[in-house]
Amino acid sequence: MFSGVPFLKGIVAGIIVACMLFLSSPPVRAQERDVLRVQFSRMTPWKIGSPGKERGVDIDFMRELADRLHLDVQFVHVPFARGLELMRKGEIDLMTGVLKTLEREEFLLFIEPSYDSSSNKAFFVRREDRDTVRRFDDLYGKRIGTTFGTRYFPRFDNDMKLTKEPVRKALLNLEKLKNHRLDVVALSEVTGRLLLRKNRYADCIVQAPYVYQAENKVYMVLSSTSRFAPRLKEFNAVMRELTEAGRREQIKIRYLEYLQ
Repeated sequence: MFSGVPFLKGIVAGIIVACMLFLSSPPVRAQERDVLRVQFSRMTPWKIGSPGKERGVDIDFMRELADRLHLDVQFVHVPFARGLELMRKGEIDLMTGVLKTLEREEFLLFIEPSYDSSSNKAFFVRREDRDTVRRFDDLYGKRIGTTFGTRYFPRFDNDMKLTKEPVRKALLNLEKLKNHRLDVVALSEVTGRLLLRKNRYADCIVQAPYVYQAENKVYMVLSSTSRFAPRLKEFNAVMRELTEAGRREQIKIRYLEYLQ
């Protein structure tokens, strides 16, 4: 038979050892999520804010996609053109607001479906020149402000006879136009109108009559050398769910109401 006292001492000793082992063990941490490195440069209303306060139509929509894929987001603040170079090198993982071209398909994976089917391109001029751009041919002979790395529409992008003067930020082009250092500025119609209102250019700059209106699909893209590239089908599936649910349009309406 067991002796009562030694037996109880053994039980107590075992409990004490177990407690000591439990207390000395490191706490169990929740599984850390992978980090998606995303290019960011301001483009109202799609990408706005500052480091640590990034938001906008495309940013909020992208965050929803990342969250459904159980990914955290780290923003890399570089101009759009620089972002494309980093994507080519695999130094960042994802970009928003990208138009598809054969050149880009060489190093980018386009997440399907596109999240916007059109992106009207407009041209902005000084108020006194409002009727000088009524058709595409009116652009010839004019100094046109563009943004590095941006694709507008095929005819405009590929026409070498046009005089394009690219800069890193769209607002700089509007300032140059105001000061007669440019004749025209090319922008997406939504972005241009909002920039005029929010930056007090509406008194001196207006939208010209000519607007490019055609299907112009806009995508999120992964770098083909990103560690997330093998998960492209997952990205596609979540993108389809979000677009079919109309999430991006809901976010867009909220921002346009706020910014106007």
